[in-house]
Amino acid sequence: MRGLKSLMQPASVAVIGASEKPDSLGAHVVSNLQAGAYAGPVLPVHPRYRSVQRILCYQTVEDMPIVPDLAIICTPPGPTADIVARLGARGTGAAIVMTEDPDGPGSDTAFNRR
Repeated sequence: MRGLKSLMQPASVAVIGASEKPDSLGAHVVSNLQAGAYAGPVLPVHPRYRSVQRILCYQTVEDMPIVPDLAIICTPPGPTADIVARLGARGTGAAIVMTEDPDGPGSDTAFNRR
């Protein structure tokens, strides 16, 4: 049941692929966590940022000072399996993968890859 509690009532949330780009998925997730009722630590992770929306940003999953209960992965599909494995090795309880088709919104590429 630890995984379910980590998903439904996380004590901390990492946003992998957090971003300063206003229309990016990572920026929207960080904004929503800040604007909503979530009161726990938000841990943005992105190799190119020092901060995201005035929150200290970590370069890698391994750089986070605590193990997040939940990770929200907002990266292109390619590195997702590696990110999940690295989070699991640290002890993260649950992950949500939110990825956009690299060819853009409305593309049917995802169907063509199957």
